[in-house]
Amino acid sequence: MTASSTHPAGAARLRRTRPADNAVGASDDPASLGAALRAEAQDRVMVTLPHAPGQIEIQRYVRRETVWTGDLPQAFGAVPNKVPYVLDGAPHYPELLLVRLLEAAGWSAAWRKTWNGEAYWRDLREPIELPEPITTALDQVSARAGHAGQWEVVAWRDPQLRLLTSRTTGGQLVTAYQAEWLSIALRMGLPIGCFAVVEHRVPRAPRRRRLEHIRQP
Repeated sequence: MTASSTHPAGAARLRRTRPADNAVGASDDPASLGAALRAEAQDRVMVTLPHAPGQIEIQRYVRRETVWTGDLPQAFGAVPNKVPYVLDGAPHYPELLLVRLLEAAGWSAAWRKTWNGEAYWRDLREPIELPEPITTALDQVSARAGHAGQWEVVAWRDPQLRLLTSRTTGGQLVTAYQAEWLSIALRMGLPIGCFAVVEHRVPRAPRRRRLEHIRQP
């Protein structure tokens, strides 16, 4: 997972304030976050950062999902091209499913949606404002990167911050934009423990057994 993008020549120059100075960080045990996310497994994955030698490891949590097959409430039309999963008997889009789980475990959380304008949603069409120190930290990194390629789910529980990306099995776990944003965030002082991948695994439907040719007597 490598990034080939470069910083735009006109990217804004930041004062040298480290996001970690704004009282956001990572101090929680990864296992406790795994329990909050109801992960069936957790490990670490390698990410290649741009403009840096070698690779780094970030936490990965694996969930087993079931696709919702019933009718969807009208509000679900607000999100294009998303497959809803089942959580506690109700449909949820993957990122909001993580928000629900994190809230149940005592975190505050939001999904950064980017179509028709950027906003942070704690539920469909329910925008919220992030705490000012977190907004400042994210904006500083995005300004340095020249793009807002940060991770989709933001969670916080004073003074802890988590930035999660939600991925399905078989896809790219960390995009080039996210790897570049991560690289800059680390250089600006955000701990690597703030970042994690949540992989959603959906069991494949069993293949139909091919009927053997039946000879007629």
